[in-house]
Amino acid sequence: MTSLRWTAAAVEEAEEAAGYYGCVSANLGAKFANQLAQALQSIRIDPHRFARLETIQTSRKIHRTFVPKFPYLIIDEIRDNCVEVLAIAHTSRAPDYWLERRADT
Repeated sequence: MTSLRWTAAAVEEAEEAAGYYGCVSANLGAKFANQLAQALQSIRIDPHRFARLETIQTSRKIHRTFVPKFPYLIIDEIRDNCVEVLAIAHTSRAPDYWLERRADT
């Protein structure tokens, strides 16, 4: 199983999204958190099974995973034996705004 590291900005995005859905409905907030956790667990188990992000030209191993039932993507980069969560990105946001992020910075 692969370890996950998060950028501070990705943590903030996840908390913001969960908070928004929690304000709409406690059930919806819990559902978002559950779907996000399940998607992250899938990444942790087999990070290479998810599609590489096709919107950028880079040698970096950046992948995207949809959060089921919600308009969010998990953007991650595989580095060494670790997966770095770069963003929890709403699908309507400007693409690639997170590109300069690294978990170790």
